[in-house]
Amino acid sequence: MDTDAIMQWAAMGQHGFYVWLAYGVSLVVLLLVIVKTRIEASGLKKELELDLQLKARESGRTVSSAREG
Repeated sequence: MDTDAIMQWAAMGQHGFYVWLAYGVSLVVLLLVIVKTRIEASGLKKELELDLQLKARESGRTVSSAREG
């Protein structure tokens, strides 16, 4: 493929800057949403584990028996 053809394709008829900027911003936002979701899920998992341990202590059971029942 010719280098000029690639440059013309990337320029997208003088709108290339805006198109590629939109792609870049969309990709960054998508990645931020994924990272934020994983962080929140991890925090929620820790919170649920602590809640399970607290309930197990209150009822006098061990954590392993609380998970089973």
